[in-house]
Amino acid sequence: FRPSFAFLTSVLGWAESFLPASTKQTLSPTQTAQITSVLETLDKALDLIAKSYPSDPQAPYQYELIVFDGLDKFISSCETAKDKEQAQAIIDQLINWTLKTAAKNKAHVMFVADDLFIEETLNQYPLLKSGRSLTYRIGDVSREVAASYVAKLLKKEPNDMELTHAIDILGGRQSDLDSFVGRVLSGMTLTEGSSMMLRETQDQLRGQGFTG
Repeated sequence: FRPSFAFLTSVLGWAESFLPASTKQTLSPTQTAQITSVLETLDKALDLIAKSYPSDPQAPYQYELIVFDGLDKFISSCETAKDKEQAQAIIDQLINWTLKTAAKNKAHVMFVADDLFIEETLNQYPLLKSGRSLTYRIGDVSREVAASYVAKLLKKEPNDMELTHAIDILGGRQSDLDSFVGRVLSGMTLTEGSSMMLRETQDQLRGQGFTG
């Protein structure tokens, strides 16, 4: 089951959270009630499924996985909302539900975001620090996200031509982007940093028997 935060930011009612995602990015006045309804529905479904779980919580079992997609867009919508108090209440409500669900061994809960700063953002919410949470970086980010990430760290414009060329060479793997940023901060230009990383990769491939 994969509810999307794009659904939850819709003003068409909580039932739409099970339909194709909306591109609307503003919060509605009834957002808290909508999310409450969605989470209560999830609770009822998980309670029914939990009847098949082993009595021993340590016993191996394939527990359900709830995936909330678009976390970065959802938090951005909340942070830009006019009613900051309501927005904060919505985020706290969702985090509380997540921690309670995991603590009761009802299901694993996963948040998916296309934002390399999401862990830094989540650390701003004290409730999440009290629970058991892990962060995994899976796959490469898009060219746009990579450029935005590097530009923020280097205090440059994402559409800088030299930066754009460097990102085309480096790709979207965070470890490579972080290594590149470190080289630039140590005194290299953007072109020097990306060119050196490219040469080092070529040398490593040749050392492993790849030529050309």
